[in-house]
Amino acid sequence: MLLQLMIFTPGGRSDDSEALLMGQHLALGYDGHNPPLFYWLTWIGARIFGDGNPSIVFGLRMTFLFLMVLGTYQLSLMIKGNSWLALAAGLAPLSFLHLHWYAISDLTHTLMAGAIYPWVMICIIQISRKKDISSYIYLGILITAGLHSKYTFAVFTTSLLIAALINKTYRSLLFKPHILLTILIPLILSIPHFTWILDNTHIISEKLDERIGFGGDTASTHPILDGLKNLSQSTISVIIFPFGLLALLTFGPTLIKPQKKYSDNSHCNDHLTLIRNTIGIALTLIIIYILATQATRIAPHHLFFLCLLPVWLICRLPKSKNTTAAAKKFIIATTIITAISAASFGPRAIYKSNNTDCSERRCSEFLPYAEYAESMLEAGYSGGGSLIVLSHHRYLPPAQITRYLPDTIAATPHYPTSLKQLENSGRHSSPCIIAWHEKDHDAIEKDFPLNTKKTKPQTTMTIEKRIKLTYLIKENCIQAPPKTTEAITP
Repeated sequence: MLLQLMIFTPGGRSDDSEALLMGQHLALGYDGHNPPLFYWLTWIGARIFGDGNPSIVFGLRMTFLFLMVLGTYQLSLMIKGNSWLALAAGLAPLSFLHLHWYAISDLTHTLMAGAIYPWVMICIIQISRKKDISSYIYLGILITAGLHSKYTFAVFTTSLLIAALINKTYRSLLFKPHILLTILIPLILSIPHFTWILDNTHIISEKLDERIGFGGDTASTHPILDGLKNLSQSTISVIIFPFGLLALLTFGPTLIKPQKKYSDNSHCNDHLTLIRNTIGIALTLIIIYILATQATRIAPHHLFFLCLLPVWLICRLPKSKNTTAAAKKFIIATTIITAISAASFGPRAIYKSNNTDCSERRCSEFLPYAEYAESMLEAGYSGGGSLIVLSHHRYLPPAQITRYLPDTIAATPHYPTSLKQLENSGRHSSPCIIAWHEKDHDAIEKDFPLNTKKTKPQTTMTIEKRIKLTYLIKENCIQAPPKTTEAITP
């Protein structure tokens, strides 16, 4: 997969580019879309392997995908004790179309949260068995990591707490003195980012509206109905294809047959009931959220706590030769599907690169960033400054260009925090490149009036390969026309 990415998508995927942009700096918070943990790890990777390297984000994504598979396998093995059923449940998330397909191509924070879900459940089972202080500490650390990986992780945490309270076995664990450690660790470690959230509530509100239609989508006449419909469609798309169909074909009707108890082992029943109730309560909380806020854009990646669903479904099955044989078939089928998806990534990228008009559609992964940077250097830019891209970062990712520019920081107005970091670094008084995608020229002239004809910028260069990239090289960002300075420099 890494080889395919390097050969066929030299620009990296869109979410990779976003992570590389944010990962230039360490900050308490970034864009408001997601918490900062993934960006912190990207920053660490950039210090080791260099800024703008897409393989950093790819390595993180594949690591979290592996940890998700390992976690669901280990969780299933602890509950059921059958290695074949545990392996089937562990590999099952790979048969979620919205997991294996987008994990290969785009997902970042969602994949990290997905890797943490099963390990949280493992910690809780360990607490129920050993009741030692270390498991309570590990649980607190995992919850902290989850809350810093995806804001929707709070839904899972709340659901898990409610599910534990209504379960006699787990309710008693919540009143042990050690639980204070589990509570205090995320509370204390989350203070810095929570402080940032309080200082940037306007950014959070804007991003919520952009991502999930917070307060109702203005284009929707029935926002609540649309939100519930999207939730239903997203849930079904995650569960049914191909996982649900594949599981039914291999395990048969017993997979969905109601059972009064899942095992003769009472602890096994408690663990599976906790997982089932957590998933059900999480979906219920999302429905309540839709009713309360009229959120309309509930997407599959908001529902990745469903990676625990195969553990509940498969571990309910009785131990027998038939279920073991069915588990082996499911493992083979899931492995084949995943292998085909991974192997087809390169050919799909080639097809897209040959059949996409980049002046009309997003194709940032195919752009010649090294040539763009070479042109800027030939035009007189010597490094040590900044690159501000006015086009949307998914169409023209600035971090991919600065990868080839010496000692250069990237920023974009689409993420105000990147501009703030640019200002804090003092680079706004150093050499400055302002660049944009030609197809955005009219909109940019309106939002960021450069007045290029009047100001006669030092250098105006246009190069073309799949798209036109236009840029101005300035002695510093402050020298830009007054309206532009106000627009691009906080």
